[in-house]
Amino acid sequence: MLDLEINMLIQKTLVSFAFGLAILVVSSLPGSSQFAGELTKQSRQTAQRLPNGDYFYGKSRSPAQADVNYLIFRKTGNRVVGISYIYRGEGYCFKGTVNGNTINNVSREYVELGLGSPTQIRRGNPINLATFNKLNFNQIPQDSNAKRRLPECIRLFSNR
Repeated sequence: MLDLEINMLIQKTLVSFAFGLAILVVSSLPGSSQFAGELTKQSRQTAQRLPNGDYFYGKSRSPAQADVNYLIFRKTGNRVVGISYIYRGEGYCFKGTVNGNTINNVSREYVELGLGSPTQIRRGNPINLATFNKLNFNQIPQDSNAKRRLPECIRLFSNR
């Protein structure tokens, strides 16, 4: 019985030592603490804390995946104006206010069917940016008309 307890104690000690050694080795690798800090910083950074500018988000990490929802928007203070679209599909303009990682007070563009029908603006659902991946703005596909539509969306909401 005493031998079994000693063996278990030795095994626990060896496991603890190996685990501690692994942590020490990983933390001493060049750049690992900087990388861990960047990951923590990225995970804590909300859309609200982003500087003013243009941003690209997607439900996929790939910037050009079929049947995936993407957002391109311009942030100015806590106000955002942008376009929501599905790659190679149609989209709609929206505006709202960002709070944390959520765009609230969303208004969106609705186009009535028929020739010459004016665009209507209606209330939209909040957009949870935590469910999207932040992508590089330069990755917006050239075959997407969304980048071209962003200025149109900004103009659409500039007088409203």
